[in-house]
Amino acid sequence: MHDLSNPATPVEVLEEAVRRAGEPDRPVVITRRVVADTIKVISGGFVGDTVPRDELESVHAPLVAPRELLAGVLVATRPQGLVELVAEVASAATRVIRIDGTAASLTVRDQADLDLLECALPANATSRSAS
Repeated sequence: MHDLSNPATPVEVLEEAVRRAGEPDRPVVITRRVVADTIKVISGGFVGDTVPRDELESVHAPLVAPRELLAGVLVATRPQGLVELVAEVASAATRVIRIDGTAASLTVRDQADLDLLECALPANATSRSAS
């Protein structure tokens, strides 16, 4: 399953996800990236401790899972969005493989994300014209 909010995920990432999902035990494959941002705990309106980055990953498309597992999760839990879907599918899976995404795997939520994505892509890959 590929989320359209990750429009520039490289073909190589998609191919690896499909290849790994084809292993004999039919694992779930999740694309992830290491979190580079500083994440803080907010409690009672106060800024608290920094969450260690090595405990965090961001989830991106594609998510590759056996059809029957994905269908069962969708019917049973009705997840809201990719992150919730990934969490539900991963908890129902026998085995989960995490593969690395790239800067081009960025989730686009707004114009600022689109601008960042454009910077991450090779110059010949952007569709905007300089006018």
